[in-house]
Amino acid sequence: MNKIFNLQPIVDSLVDSEKSLITPLIKLNLFGRLVKNEKLITYATNELKGYDNSDTLPDYRISHARLMVQLQAGLHNHERELPISMIANNAGNALEKFLILDSIVTVENMAAQNARGGNNKELALQLPMETLHLFQEPAQKLYRSDTPIKVVKASTVTNAKIINEIPVHVRTNLLEFVIAIAEEFNYEIEIDKFNSHQKENNESVAQQVYNIIYNTGDGAIVNTGSEVSLSAEQNVEKHS
Repeated sequence: MNKIFNLQPIVDSLVDSEKSLITPLIKLNLFGRLVKNEKLITYATNELKGYDNSDTLPDYRISHARLMVQLQAGLHNHERELPISMIANNAGNALEKFLILDSIVTVENMAAQNARGGNNKELALQLPMETLHLFQEPAQKLYRSDTPIKVVKASTVTNAKIINEIPVHVRTNLLEFVIAIAEEFNYEIEIDKFNSHQKENNESVAQQVYNIIYNTGDGAIVNTGSEVSLSAEQNVEKHS
């Protein structure tokens, strides 16, 4: 195996916004494995395969969420927003954040779809039926109807612009990281020489990863049109 790892091609890919992030991430994943740096491997793998949970999710993959419920009143359905503040504390706290756990492949594909279809969309994550009971009482308190109201569907939604912003954050963070490493160890890193001082060098790499990637920044996801509307054939009024 080549003992020289050239960072310049990665820089070239990162400065071209038309190129996918997949190749730079794969190369940095390989670099992490060559120098046995777990933090770099973990970050690159998470971006490539998607995050398993929110514990290591960077801030740029978290957005403010709104709660939308579908109300059934007699034979008619109406979609309305339900303030998350009305939901019991533990459940409400969990609903406040919209987490983008998907791989960079999925994110890039969704960003391309948004670009083709316009940026006037929202992302929606349908909640399990088991959670609907949490919204029944708040919905009945907030909305008044001539017939009993029942929540039959619920989703958290957020602005779809976060899908366009994630690749920019990843690209910028990786570029800063690669430049910092290149300046310290040169653009062509001799793996054997790097590994001869592995502990010290990997501490430097890990520090760069966390300073740049995790200390910056502010389920399955589906696109939903923001212009979708429901015709209210039966009165459902907000109770003041």
